[in-house]
Amino acid sequence: MKLKKNLVFTTLTMAALTACAWAQTEISANASPGNAIAVSAPAPASAPITAADIQELKSRHRRNCNDRFRRCRRNRKAKSWLSKKFNPPILLRYRLR
Repeated sequence: MKLKKNLVFTTLTMAALTACAWAQTEISANASPGNAIAVSAPAPASAPITAADIQELKSRHRRNCNDRFRRCRRNRKAKSWLSKKFNPPILLRYRLR
């Protein structure tokens, strides 16, 4: 049963892929002059990158890294504070047997 199911699935997949490839194929017999790709105007040149732009990007990056570092440090402090507050000393956690 599994072999038949696999064979049917593979056959249907191959048929679908073949149909897609056949539909997208264009040969000289079915090509019309209207199908030519229109050449568009070249894209306008972007503004030149200045030293001020680079400096602004560097400062934004530095500020973002500093913010991330502060958040990480703040979370670490909060976790250590919580562990001190809610975890009893080791001697009280384990009873001697």
